[in-house]
Amino acid sequence: MLLTTSAVRNENIFEVFGAIFFSAVVFASTIASATTDTDLCKIVLLGNPSFPVDPTLWYARYLSSVHADSMDFVSAWGHSIDAMQVVACAICAVQLVGQLAMLRWVWLEVKWKAFKKIGADRAMRFRYSAFTFLTVEIKVSIYFAFLAGFYLCSHGVWSYTTPFLDGTVAVYALYAASLLGLSWGSQKEYFAPVVAFLVVGVAFEVVTIMQLATMWPRPATFTYDTFFLVRDAGTFFCIFNIFITGAIIVTGAVCASNFGRGLKEYVDRGCGCGAGAVAAAAAAAGTGKGEKEGGKGDDGVEKDTERGNGWALE
Repeated sequence: MLLTTSAVRNENIFEVFGAIFFSAVVFASTIASATTDTDLCKIVLLGNPSFPVDPTLWYARYLSSVHADSMDFVSAWGHSIDAMQVVACAICAVQLVGQLAMLRWVWLEVKWKAFKKIGADRAMRFRYSAFTFLTVEIKVSIYFAFLAGFYLCSHGVWSYTTPFLDGTVAVYALYAASLLGLSWGSQKEYFAPVVAFLVVGVAFEVVTIMQLATMWPRPATFTYDTFFLVRDAGTFFCIFNIFITGAIIVTGAVCASNFGRGLKEYVDRGCGCGAGAVAAAAAAAGTGKGEKEGGKGDDGVEKDTERGNGWALE
């Protein structure tokens, strides 16, 4: 809903589709979570732990409070979580249906506002479309970068080696900072933030590919499957970040190739030369010109009158 509201306010049609895509992904993830067992139940069912649990096993810390006489409680707890997930699925479905129902009216409103702002110049409209598409890519990517970073690091602290985990945290932080720099640089039309993002983006792609290679293939026995809890969601985050980072690199290059061609006047609100300021300046210039010409006209009439009077006296 925040993306939809921002789309109307910023005349960004791509944020409308980004909001729908985001809602669809959340809805699909809630369904996947509701139709599968919770992590603790999976460990109990697949690990077949003996009690007391061997402390050398990777899942021992997750079962520290589970005892042999509480297995029925674990199963009942899993069913109660499933009921809450069903409610979450229903809420996400209502939100997605509402966004789809409002799509036509939001589309017309945003397209009309963008046309009033940019005009009928096709080249300028293409540049504005590339900029707005880059904006929504950056917003979605920052959200998923933070989400993936927190998720992978919270689970990976038990699975990754310390140097790899520290490197992952550092690259995710640099990636989010470079995205903010790219957003600022694309508005100000500075090349340095764009080049910095290209370097960090390539490094981020390498890290995500390394994460995938580390999580796969699946070990033959569950006891040695230290990436069990992080594999499914981690694979989704890695693949999603790989594709969206590549898309941002392409879109950012397109925007950078159009620097200095007039788009800054419409997207940089801080420079005081937005579309409204341009229109006001043009109107003021036209008014001044009209007053000046009107003054000349009055002088001309007075001169003609004087000449006429002179001829009459002669």
